[in-house]
Amino acid sequence: MRKKMHITESGRKLEIPVFEVKDPDDLYDKYRDEIYRAILECMTRMSSRSCSSWACFAIEINDEELLFNLDRNNIQEQIGLCLQYYESIEEYETCAYIQTLNL
Repeated sequence: MRKKMHITESGRKLEIPVFEVKDPDDLYDKYRDEIYRAILECMTRMSSRSCSSWACFAIEINDEELLFNLDRNNIQEQIGLCLQYYESIEEYETCAYIQTLNL
């Protein structure tokens, strides 16, 4: 995993993680924890700003880069998945924190 600078629509510079895999099927197995932590960080940023979407992380597959954005209109699914993940690793404080986010 590496980091890269991403320029938001408003011109802000944002550092996001880039997950490198050769096969897309390996992404979840290799970077599961890092993905959920990137999503949580993105949700935290979104909760304090009035943006409709936010760059969360990028995936590099065979030199092609795909950007994963969180969109406020369908963020509830990601919130549910994050809660399931953090419950599964018994990070209950993180679950409580997610539920306090203004999303």
